[in-house]
Amino acid sequence: MSSSMTPVQRNLIISSGAAALITGFLLAAGMCSYETNDDMAMIRLLSGQQGITATPDAVFMSLPLSSLLYLLYKFYPTVPWYGLMMYGALITGCAIGLRVIAEAPAGMRSRIICILTFLGFYMAIATNLNFASVSLFLWFCVSARIAQASLAERAYGNMYWLYGCLLGFSYMIRPDIILYVASLFSLPVIAALWLTPRRKGLVAVLLPLVLTIMVALAWAQVVRNTPENAAYNEFNKIRAVFTDTSLSELNRNSMVALNATGWNIYDYRLARQYWWLHDGSLFSTRKLNTFITLNKSSGGSLFNFQMGMANLREQKTHLCIIVLTLVILLAPPSPPSNLNRTGQRILSSLLAVTLIGMLLLTMVRFPERVSLPVFVCLMLFTVVFRSFLGSTMNLRSIRVSWALWGICGTIVLTLLVSNYRKAASDILVLRETKTYSEQSIQAAQLVAGKDAIFLSTSLAMASFGTEFINPLKEYRDMTPFINMPSGWLISSPGYNSFLRANGLIDREHLVTRLVDNPRIVLAFWDEPRQPFYEYNNMLLQQLQLRYGPHFPGATLTMKTILDRRTSINGGLAGWVFFTIKTAPGGRGLILAP
Repeated sequence: MSSSMTPVQRNLIISSGAAALITGFLLAAGMCSYETNDDMAMIRLLSGQQGITATPDAVFMSLPLSSLLYLLYKFYPTVPWYGLMMYGALITGCAIGLRVIAEAPAGMRSRIICILTFLGFYMAIATNLNFASVSLFLWFCVSARIAQASLAERAYGNMYWLYGCLLGFSYMIRPDIILYVASLFSLPVIAALWLTPRRKGLVAVLLPLVLTIMVALAWAQVVRNTPENAAYNEFNKIRAVFTDTSLSELNRNSMVALNATGWNIYDYRLARQYWWLHDGSLFSTRKLNTFITLNKSSGGSLFNFQMGMANLREQKTHLCIIVLTLVILLAPPSPPSNLNRTGQRILSSLLAVTLIGMLLLTMVRFPERVSLPVFVCLMLFTVVFRSFLGSTMNLRSIRVSWALWGICGTIVLTLLVSNYRKAASDILVLRETKTYSEQSIQAAQLVAGKDAIFLSTSLAMASFGTEFINPLKEYRDMTPFINMPSGWLISSPGYNSFLRANGLIDREHLVTRLVDNPRIVLAFWDEPRQPFYEYNNMLLQQLQLRYGPHFPGATLTMKTILDRRTSINGGLAGWVFFTIKTAPGGRGLILAP
């Protein structure tokens, strides 16, 4: 049977098998977790966990896909549908990316380095799973394959339709990031489809993609066209700008923005550093927008060069790997192109635009869930579009070529092994942290009761470490408790429903309802970079100033009900659980023992 296989079939089987085996090994070794709490928050919405009623709207995911997952969780709640879907998409993208490298016209040495780099980045994405990185990774791998097939003028027939469907699926996982990030990097692919004789491939790719986008948008228009959803979308957009970009960073003229917004420095720092955005009057859409608008006009900027340099320094290991890989790819002479001179210029210009887009992206926000797929894209595009990048180095000496390959290959392999070891070490710490958090919650439940509502008030460990769970175990591997929605869930329909179900009414009344409420337990993760005493002072100042008038003749205090901090490296770190109480009299701020 093997003798009757075509090279394409053989490459497909090998690449798919390698992707599945590597992913299976990582999962079996227990090295996988979520990069952030975003994925677990969406699973919480879809499956109805930690006090939230299940809903088919996962907010960031397109409604057709999230509705399907909602039904699957409803009828088969013990199956980790979300994790299976994400790893299925990753395995598909990995198999396609390996095929792109295997069928590239590059030399064997170059392809070996590319495979090592590709698999290294893939393992980093798979072990720190995030729906944004999955969406981008699948999109870039499929896009590179489409461009490769088009430039080679191969007639794949139905494969173009399949690639279009995969792009549509990638869009449904994270629609906004595909529209704003992946579309910019897809310009060379569209040009490759248009400039080659097989333009029918462009129709075959775009038709299922466009249909998917239209269905998703129409579905969203029908389901999310409510005043509650409209208010949440407006708030969440401006909240993301406030918490995730440099537009809200303080500068020498920011006091004007604070005064116009009606905030003091405590309001700003709690909202910016600790996500204390539960007050709908103090942190409304209008006030957030006012601050950002005035702060931007007084010196803030969306593109921050210093932030870009800081982001690249954080990614220095991955950046070094991709640079060395590109050096090896660009060292040999450039292969001939089958396009005319005009087509070559168009593609070369669009590749330059893509590189510029990546540099601009680093100045806005460039976490690993974005940078790793982008680095994979740069490598795959270099493999596919090598003919249009010119003779950058054009090394013809065999000795020099082998020496360069040996040096770069050794460094790349060393860095990849170092990354793997660091990931293996980090996952052990994460697992210990998760166990510690569960033990802390169980201890707090013994004091406050099983029906206690826990509210994490710090940005670090905002979800009590749920992101450290194995993606195929989800909430079945965590202690059951009621968790107040926070972060990007604030003001969402699920958040509002949670408040109403627990007698907290709405965001305008929430904070006052936290006071003297026996069910509410606030939690703070104390560590050197965000010390508990500093947070105490800020929160008490804000509570007394903003909400003291609601409790005449009393002083608001914070009473610690459980201190789980331990000594780590000479300092305290860990969970502190407390409640907000009123004390008779008005003699100032009190921190109860």
